[in-house]
Amino acid sequence: MSQVGRTKYIMAHYDGHIQLEEGTWEFGLWSSNGSLLYIEDELIVDNDGKHEKREVRGGMFTAPKTGMYKIHAEWFHNGGPASFYASVGGGPDDIAYAEIKQERLF
Repeated sequence: MSQVGRTKYIMAHYDGHIQLEEGTWEFGLWSSNGSLLYIEDELIVDNDGKHEKREVRGGMFTAPKTGMYKIHAEWFHNGGPASFYASVGGGPDDIAYAEIKQERLF
């Protein structure tokens, strides 16, 4: 889930589902200006506010069983080089923390 290249006045919302295996997952957001990430309507990562590109990570979510979970992301950008992406790692196989792969998103 990413957006790179545009320079001014962007606001985006993403609603969908993410496939997670049973276990505990760490989430993070890289963005220039504000971004929020929710799983199952619970705020997991708060990288909100006007700021240069930065990452906030460490938002934890425990999937009680393998399956699809609601995911919602919000992002705004207010000038300069734009960037946004969400990352995940962990789970039962201790998957390396990296940008969320398209195959996980529905």
